[in-house]
Amino acid sequence: MLPYVRGSAFGERLALELFEVVDSCEVKHYADFAAGKLQECALREAMDLQQPAWKMRICYARTDIAFFLDLDRKTGADRPSAEARTAERLSNREVYPSGLIQSVARAVYALEGSPEYLRRVMGSVFWTCLNSDASKGR
Repeated sequence: MLPYVRGSAFGERLALELFEVVDSCEVKHYADFAAGKLQECALREAMDLQQPAWKMRICYARTDIAFFLDLDRKTGADRPSAEARTAERLSNREVYPSGLIQSVARAVYALEGSPEYLRRVMGSVFWTCLNSDASKGR
């Protein structure tokens, strides 16, 4: 995680805080931590995200799709192989649907070369998920 936030004092502080709460068993998955931080920020800024915490956790977890696809891309895997490996790693189809893995793979493999591409794709996955109507009544 630190390589992705290196150079950002805020990002590095947040990463260290995450490591502390994971080490102390306060959270089991980073998505719980991230959802909590988003809720804290929304409260502080008097924003109403109009989304339940469970949806935030799922949407943050879905950003793992881009992370694993990029990891495979960087090691030279072609897109179909990366999709298959990601589907194996992230096997819960309710959280990680096959169509989403394929869609994110197209984005990850199309945006090579930009140092910020992974962050952009992950952000797009998160905010699209959070603002979608597909899982509102879940």
